Amino acid sequence: MGCLGAIALCRLHLLGTVLCNSPLWPTHTRRLGANTTPEHLLGINGIASCWSLYFCLFAGNNRFDLVPLFLLGIWQIHYLNRAFVFPFLIRSTTRQMPLVIPLLGIAFNTLNAYTNALWIGSLGIYAMDWIIDPRFLLGIALFFGGWIGNLHSDTMLRNLRRDNKIGYKIPNGKLFRWVSSPNYLCEIIEWAGWAIATWSTAGLAFSIFTAANLVPRAISHHNWYRNNFKTYPSERKALIPYLL
Repeated sequence: MGCLGAIALCRLHLLGTVLCNSPLWPTHTRRLGANTTPEHLLGINGIASCWSLYFCLFAGNNRFDLVPLFLLGIWQIHYLNRAFVFPFLIRSTTRQMPLVIPLLGIAFNTLNAYTNALWIGSLGIYAMDWIIDPRFLLGIALFFGGWIGNLHSDTMLRNLRRDNKIGYKIPNGKLFRWVSSPNYLCEIIEWAGWAIATWSTAGLAFSIFTAANLVPRAISHHNWYRNNFKTYPSERKALIPYLL
């Protein structure tokens, strides 16, 4: 039942993402009712994921086992940053977002955390030797590699508008040498690592949703850069070096 609910919320949330990236944004905004700025609810989304996984995991039979506790820890590393650090670092914007879209995001994050907590806290079987299983080691390496790359890419984007400078600039260097949205690429890698480390249906579903959500956004950002900067590097791809 939880998976079906998550799929339904995924579809609604993805529809919202498509509308937000559409050139008809102002029209869609008016039709969807009350608005807010995106950063206002970023923290709430993160808190929903943090506490939902925490409470649901500790209601499970595996709550004091080493592997589930470790998985809880790396989940919290990501979402505590999203809840209490990232929203205070980004620059405020006057762009408006229909309130229904972040509310759908909160609903999805809560249900997604519940589904993953149900697996690692109750349904999954993680013996002590899982910590040396190649799937676990590969997944953890991908998770932390993606997490670090995501943080670094976000920092580079913020620094482009340091000192309250107005306007947009072309990001260059590091992973931006190859793709327009390395922050999205790294987040996709991060949650692919989670899916492998947990070896779960819930983790796989979340990984697929993350890609389905971020790939269209990366392509939209890439097209925006190409349309607005005549000197934008022609060899740079949207998301996957040399391919997409």
